[in-house]
Amino acid sequence: MERFEELANYPNVTELEIMDYRSRSFVPLGALRDLRRLSVIHFPHVSSFEPLSELRALEELVLETLPSGDASGKFKLVGSFRPLAGLSQLRVLKLAGVGAEDNDLSPLGGLTGLQELALGNLFPQRQFARLLQEISQYVESHHDPAHTRAKGHDRVEPSRAPGGHQQPCSPNNAKDA
Repeated sequence: MERFEELANYPNVTELEIMDYRSRSFVPLGALRDLRRLSVIHFPHVSSFEPLSELRALEELVLETLPSGDASGKFKLVGSFRPLAGLSQLRVLKLAGVGAEDNDLSPLGGLTGLQELALGNLFPQRQFARLLQEISQYVESHHDPAHTRAKGHDRVEPSRAPGGHQQPCSPNNAKDA
């Protein structure tokens, strides 16, 4: 579907996967109020997550750059993660190769329903440490060097950075950050 504005014609859609989203904005997706699962791989022209704040029923959100971009050290910048803060139904959040211009992870700290969180290593360690402290109130955290993502209630930490680097962060070393 080249013209994503036509998605408004399908208001009852609950799951949507898009490869290569070419619109300049996620506004057409904001009309899908019943959406529970959204996955968008490659969204080169989008600069704001603001329209996603309308998706109050969303339980799973996956936003990723193309793997080739991630491996080359390139990543996608959006203004802020603040628009995601009100998505209280979110259980799964994966932001791979996606950073925020304001360099602030704190809006994600209020997502108390999170069971799985995967983030790229695009933020200062202090940001990860603060996020871990906030999230640890409702998700138990452990460092697993082989897998650097949250899953269920057993791990919460940043995922591998572009270029294969990882920044391990767990409640034990979060205080040192």
